[in-house]
Amino acid sequence: MSTLILTDHLSHDQAYAAAAALRVFPEADLRIIEWRQACDVLEGSAHDYDTVIILGVSLLHNHTRAAMALAQLREVGCKVHYFTDDREFFTPPPLNQLMGIHCDRHSLANAVLSQYALSADDLRQGQAECRSHRALVGEFIEASWERLHQGDGDASYRQVIEALSQDGNPENWSLSLKALHRHWLRHAPHPLVGTCAGMESLHRSIEELLPRWWQDGLSPSPLLLCGEPGTPLRDLAVMLQCPSLTSFPCGSALGESLSQALVQADAGAILLEDIEALPPASQTLLASFLDTGRVAVAGKSHAVEARLIATTHQNLPALVKAGQFLPSLWRRLQTCQLWLPPLRERLEDLPEIATELCRRRGFALPAGVLESLQGYDFPGNEDELGVLLERANLSPPESFRQHVRLLLDAPPSRAVSPGVDGNPPEDLESAIRLHVRTMVEKCGGNKSQAAQRLGITRTTLRKYL
Repeated sequence: MSTLILTDHLSHDQAYAAAAALRVFPEADLRIIEWRQACDVLEGSAHDYDTVIILGVSLLHNHTRAAMALAQLREVGCKVHYFTDDREFFTPPPLNQLMGIHCDRHSLANAVLSQYALSADDLRQGQAECRSHRALVGEFIEASWERLHQGDGDASYRQVIEALSQDGNPENWSLSLKALHRHWLRHAPHPLVGTCAGMESLHRSIEELLPRWWQDGLSPSPLLLCGEPGTPLRDLAVMLQCPSLTSFPCGSALGESLSQALVQADAGAILLEDIEALPPASQTLLASFLDTGRVAVAGKSHAVEARLIATTHQNLPALVKAGQFLPSLWRRLQTCQLWLPPLRERLEDLPEIATELCRRRGFALPAGVLESLQGYDFPGNEDELGVLLERANLSPPESFRQHVRLLLDAPPSRAVSPGVDGNPPEDLESAIRLHVRTMVEKCGGNKSQAAQRLGITRTTLRKYL
């Protein structure tokens, strides 16, 4: 029996699932494809196999074409098995009626292990049988930290590294495997943790949004992810489960590079990080693309169907009023928005969040650190919490407690004196500082409330204190 395994290497979970599938079918052909190529493969080379195993590769982009391809494979006696962690979203009718669906809500790797009655030990012991595929498995593990968009902890990823290294002791891993694991933990986007009311509401909003946002035949509307400075909006993008997501930093974006990125994201999704940093010419280009669905590269116009996700930590309406952000682009971005609550509104999840941030940095949560941080509202959100945890890991306990006491006990900054003659400040900068600091005093030192009343962000407020 000949078997074809298809994966698009978007996550460590798929790498582990592929390694498990190779344990069962050591002679299988393993192909790494982009999800937009799935229908081409199902209509073409898949007919040469008795069994096709699809590891979470999305078939949503063209329901009709995928269904026809699956029906043809069924007619010629080819059995198709689809492994997923979300049966309803990734395999809607009629797709789920044309292939065997194997689902585990935690990971598709667990679905593979369960389907074939395997354990992690089976994977490690069977690695010799998969020797011919080790290079391929290694390739998409190395690619996973670049394109990672979802995951459920690093246990599955760690198991694949152990299988490749044939040693479960991290101390014996090669330098490259150690570096890969550290990089993934620290820099790859990870799903947000927490079960507070704000996170539950956010999850419900995402569940309601996704089926409509990815629906075929609709003009893709931009999705704006908002949050205070320091909130992990990239991690929020992970929760959208986009089958293909290209990240594009806006800070140094030139018009041509943005045009090329949009063309490359055709039939997929593109994440524009810190969209307020787009240069004016690129803002105009993006607004035109959202209106027309076309973008020019090297003088040639291209029709592009790409889902657009943008993030911002800034007050875009204020930037529009200041002439720093294009009004027409802001109007388009108001179509659909998600707001990530600041950390001070999710403090009941602080133990879980802090534990996860420490795990990504490679150390355990220091004893007593959460007790020391009680009463602090984290104006810098997760970014500030991460820095504080690193400091706690490196500092003596009493030194860290003293540092936190200084943060908690710091009084509001003293307002700038208007001068002995009672006249207001002569320059605009000093006048703004006086007004901001006066508002902080009126709010009893509550910087968040003062920023809200002034209509500015916490970062801007801190600039004038």
